[in-house]
Amino acid sequence: MLKILNFEIDSNGINTHLHSIIQTALTDNHYSLIPVLLILFLRSISKFMGINADFLFSFSTRAQLVNLNRALKFAHPVAAVHPTAYSTLYSCFAHLGGDGMLLALIIVVLIIGKNQHLKRLLTWSFIPTFFNFSEPVMVGFPIMYMPIYLIPFIMSPLVTTVIAYPFLKYNIVPAPVYPVPNGTPGLLKAFIAAGGNIPTLLLALLCLVVSCFIYLPFVKAEMRLINLEHAKIRSSFKR
Repeated sequence: MLKILNFEIDSNGINTHLHSIIQTALTDNHYSLIPVLLILFLRSISKFMGINADFLFSFSTRAQLVNLNRALKFAHPVAAVHPTAYSTLYSCFAHLGGDGMLLALIIVVLIIGKNQHLKRLLTWSFIPTFFNFSEPVMVGFPIMYMPIYLIPFIMSPLVTTVIAYPFLKYNIVPAPVYPVPNGTPGLLKAFIAAGGNIPTLLLALLCLVVSCFIYLPFVKAEMRLINLEHAKIRSSFKR
């Protein structure tokens, strides 16, 4: 199916055409809340379906450079021209543990989960997910194509973006504008990119806690389904 999605059209894959459409429609509008939420929604759907979301939605370089130049000029990230740019909101507050805020899922399962197999799997996946590499959870848990996790996978980035947006827009916390290398722990991205600002770190922690509560009922529902399956298996053996 994924090969079919990537079939060649005019010597270019379908990803190239989708990228062009998204760039044209949203590149100049990713500073206000509604376009940012639309981008995050499309990104989450793409990632859930196994499509390369990084390629489709990588268009915020200009905003990053403008913010960085402004912050360096005034020696403070509060001076950011576009504090609510998609790149700022997404990478620091809606991408903790990768797409879908999967660090929150791992925390919830490790705290309330009683299935030892899942807990062992997510224990091994915790370190890469903490450093924002979510593939072990996406395909190992799994999250990809699992209907029960589609809603929290989409909702978590959207809700955390809505929470972080006013804090950045009205300069309640400094905007994370300094470049941070890939592989930096998601929780520390906002802290480092804002020049070591504690309130920005606390905002990222708040987003993570909210995501944990979003995932909580869905994790409980899956645990109940697993217990029912195990009960059926045990009863069949008794017979």
